[in-house]
Amino acid sequence: MSSKRLFYGLLGLCGVLVIGLAGSVYLGLTMLDEQADKLKQAEIEREAIDTQELTLLRALNEIEEFSELEGVAKSIIPQEKDQARTVREIISIAQRSGANISSISFPSSDLGDDDNILSQARPVTGLPGLYELEITIQDIDGTRFNQFIAFLEGLEQNRRTSQVKSVTITPDSQIRDLIDFSINLSVFIQP
Repeated sequence: MSSKRLFYGLLGLCGVLVIGLAGSVYLGLTMLDEQADKLKQAEIEREAIDTQELTLLRALNEIEEFSELEGVAKSIIPQEKDQARTVREIISIAQRSGANISSISFPSSDLGDDDNILSQARPVTGLPGLYELEITIQDIDGTRFNQFIAFLEGLEQNRRTSQVKSVTITPDSQIRDLIDFSINLSVFIQP
């Protein structure tokens, strides 16, 4: 073999090696990019899982923290629509305050139509599971104003969670110290 041929042969071999090296570097960089993308995706997933874990831990802590409040809410908001008990409580408050209650009325019932135990109650908007039952309390026999105020305070301190929707006060036409009143009251139920 001549030196010229050997030179060209070695030169060709070097060219093939350079092309092979360039191909290997390109292939290695491509694989490295793919692995980097997989690593970034894994980091994003890990961060999402960490965030979910923190959110779950906060939620569990809040459940523990607010479980006592749930018990308080259940003791404040009745689970049953016991109209007889509600009437007894209102009458008792009226007797303690000296207010004269002439009538206590509830909305008409469609209980026989669909056997719904909450037939007179309406769902409260924005609070799932909470119902509102309207009650009208009237006094047409005359009550002193301070007794009426004591009656309202008694309603406010009652075990049942209620809200006075409207009050109508009319002075007695014959005895100016007395008033007649009508109260529209909402009692809340969470069955």
